[in-house]
Amino acid sequence: MAVKFATMRDETLSFGWTGPLCVYGREEAICGFKQFEHPYFTVYLGASQMELIHGEDALQLHFV
Repeated sequence: MAVKFATMRDETLSFGWTGPLCVYGREEAICGFKQFEHPYFTVYLGASQMELIHGEDALQLHFV
């Protein structure tokens, strides 16, 4: 089984049980990516903590 469709952003996505996820025909990773990426912090999916840094100030958040 495979699916191919256009998103509301006019992206072409395709994936299937045995094939990779493709965006515009290019293979995309479905794991190991960053959940949030911002100039002040980066967090990977499943992270147990987040550190926000701006200049000399920092804030650490620990998730339980």
